[in-house]
Amino acid sequence: MRTIIQNTKTGEYLRKGEWTADRSLAQSFRNVDEAVHYRFRHALKTDLQVIFQPGDGPSEWDVTVAPQ
Repeated sequence: MRTIIQNTKTGEYLRKGEWTADRSLAQSFRNVDEAVHYRFRHALKTDLQVIFQPGDGPSEWDVTVAPQ
């Protein structure tokens, strides 16, 4: 299970403080709390969503949460 952050406007994924279009390179968080705390600690924009990815790549089982 991976938890990753995606910019909803650009479609890019967070990777060590930068952004990448390659989902497989996205930074993985242990859980949604860690991802949301990262967002606030680093003052990231609100146009983000957190994605729970159960496997190695995108699938119909992915769950997306858009924290406000």
